[in-house]
Amino acid sequence: MFAKLQQRSSRLSSRRVVALLVIAVLVSTIICHNYWIEVRTLLPVPVAHFKPVQEVVSKPAETVSATETSGRSIKPLVYIFPQFHAIPENDKFWGVNFTEWTNVNKTSKNRIGQEILTPADSVGYYSLLDLSTRQRYTDLLRNMTAYGVVYHHYWFSGKPVMAKVLEAMIQDGQPDMPFMLSWANEPWTKRWDGRDGDDNLLMQDYGGVEDWRAHFDWLLTYFRHPNYIKVNGRLQFAVYAPWHIGYRGKRMYDAWRLWAVEAGFGGLDIIETQWHFHDPNRVGPADAIAEFQPHSGGLDPTGFVETPRGGRVFHRGLKVSFDNTPRHAANLSAGTIEPFAHPSLWKQTAIEVMQRMKLDPNPRGEENFLFVNALNEWGEGNALEPSKQWGDAYSVAFKEAKQIADAMPWREDVIERGLELTDEVKLTGGAVDVCVLIGVKDTVSPFESPWDLPQTLRSIQAQSNRQWQAIAYPIWSDTNQEMLDRHVMDTFDPRIQSSGIPKERLGNRTYGEIVAWFSTDWLIENLDWISKPCVSASSLLLVESGDTLDPSTFALASRSGSDGSDIIPLHFSNMDTVAVSRVEEAKQHCTRFRSDVAKICPLMTPHSTDADIGAMFINLAKWRSEKHKFSQYATYNKNSTAIFMQWLSSRAADPWTWASPQVEDESSSKQTCHVVHAATPLSCRRSGRIWLDVPGLQPAGPACYSPSDIVQTFGENTTTWDMQLWREDPFCLRLFRNETHTLV
Repeated sequence: MFAKLQQRSSRLSSRRVVALLVIAVLVSTIICHNYWIEVRTLLPVPVAHFKPVQEVVSKPAETVSATETSGRSIKPLVYIFPQFHAIPENDKFWGVNFTEWTNVNKTSKNRIGQEILTPADSVGYYSLLDLSTRQRYTDLLRNMTAYGVVYHHYWFSGKPVMAKVLEAMIQDGQPDMPFMLSWANEPWTKRWDGRDGDDNLLMQDYGGVEDWRAHFDWLLTYFRHPNYIKVNGRLQFAVYAPWHIGYRGKRMYDAWRLWAVEAGFGGLDIIETQWHFHDPNRVGPADAIAEFQPHSGGLDPTGFVETPRGGRVFHRGLKVSFDNTPRHAANLSAGTIEPFAHPSLWKQTAIEVMQRMKLDPNPRGEENFLFVNALNEWGEGNALEPSKQWGDAYSVAFKEAKQIADAMPWREDVIERGLELTDEVKLTGGAVDVCVLIGVKDTVSPFESPWDLPQTLRSIQAQSNRQWQAIAYPIWSDTNQEMLDRHVMDTFDPRIQSSGIPKERLGNRTYGEIVAWFSTDWLIENLDWISKPCVSASSLLLVESGDTLDPSTFALASRSGSDGSDIIPLHFSNMDTVAVSRVEEAKQHCTRFRSDVAKICPLMTPHSTDADIGAMFINLAKWRSEKHKFSQYATYNKNSTAIFMQWLSSRAADPWTWASPQVEDESSSKQTCHVVHAATPLSCRRSGRIWLDVPGLQPAGPACYSPSDIVQTFGENTTTWDMQLWREDPFCLRLFRNETHTLV
């Protein structure tokens, strides 16, 4: 994506300086860096008035992709479950000719009345021993941009179980793509839970060295297959339940590594699966650790991106959806279900997870695998294959997510970009159009929150007008300054800096908005020594961490386009603009986001009822020369400072002038929202969460919920909700009928 500068600017020839100046000008006018846009800014949403990514983001100049530049790539590996042919063990345990389809056909609905996932007619109730089925797998997986597959492998009492699918693959080569094995080393039980107990069907006995050698010798056939996945010559082999094998496993793996080298391989890496209750490193260092969802991050996909790195080599994971009702048809209450699984929500999660992989990659020389569960776990309602309920929406969603993620930068690209920007800033003399002050009230570790400082910084970096300087600073006395500094440093962008605030000027949360402005005032007073580029800026913009900006926002404040106005208004979305009335007709809930654009994302004006201090560019020089202080005008009314800005335009002496509203090129149904505040419907959509658009909703009113939050707060029964509308637009949920009662 970015080429290294081969010489520092102090040693550039005059000819090269001129060339770089020309490039800088061209780039600043034609490029909007879509690979810098944070995932919640990037995502297209299925609502008419918000422009899809392809419209919002200008096409980048002719550059090399991030993958090609860094030499890295995300390699999705999809699990294949083999229990789709009869085997003697299952005939004995469950009846003759038992397969996973037997379970799927036992019931049609789960305990809350939702249909269980069933295969589309084009898929059918197949046998995995049929060549045509596995050939279809190849086509599907390649089309969705999967790199390879992971076969669940079973070994009990010194012999393989349910291995015919692997044997068929060896004979006919289908699916014809890279593969690895994952040893599903749990016992088989009547409960389908993999735990030891009185109802075990197949006990797992790991034996001693002789048994380990027999197992390894059987695996050699697959290890020697040309499609078997290796990293730098080292075989990759996954262990599904390292918690079950315990300390014995580490000894077994040592033996296998030795035998792998003796067999002519470069070594063997054991990829141990992470479970929420077990850290594989507790019984000895792991070669690599992989997530297997939902065991690692739970049922709620919005939590997948939040799980911390589990080891030096750590592979992220996704699951598609989950409803294991078919395995508990006799006792539906024993099933585990995910009521709000939807391809579009899953797509957002996939993008976020892949973005985290690129910003927190494995060490150089290691791969970055993404383990996706699963292609065909039909008995658990977890399948990428086309279904009667969703068609091919899940595989299409993954393909689209991968395409978006491929355009995002790797960490190395971010670093190199920082070097280029340093030289670019020197060449332009540090002159900027916009000084952005980012007030930080709360901040946590990267990826732990969908609305935090990193999201704001990435939306700023995505601006088409690149002439800006940003300063992030704490608002409250207990704001985590160290974490704030880390987020700023992670950008590697010379245009972004952090600033501390004297302790006596930091606000105390107890006193609220009145004291929250002390730190902002101090920063503006001391800009001369804190940030000279900011002093030169024509416009000041105030935002809070978690807010995001449309890529076109700073273009409104560019020197070439400014008409000399003191205030340039912006379209904005906050909790006031999206509020709903208790008596508003329920049929307008959720659908209003498609039609009432003027209400949801209005333009800040001198007479706006909904006022927002973050929805305007302010003449910085004039503000400072008139010695205004935001804290002087702050009251317990959260909009008091914005109201004061409105008053400035009506004062008798030297009134402040407002720029004329910008005319949209598109129809009003595609209004640009320049400033989107955290936890509003727009930012909720971009986080893969669900906006509950219900008046009088308790305990928090209309708000953004993760799927698990909805279940924990209101229960798993979906009959209360308008699920038909939700299937069309899964980012918003309303009551089923024209009701206005309060949900408790």
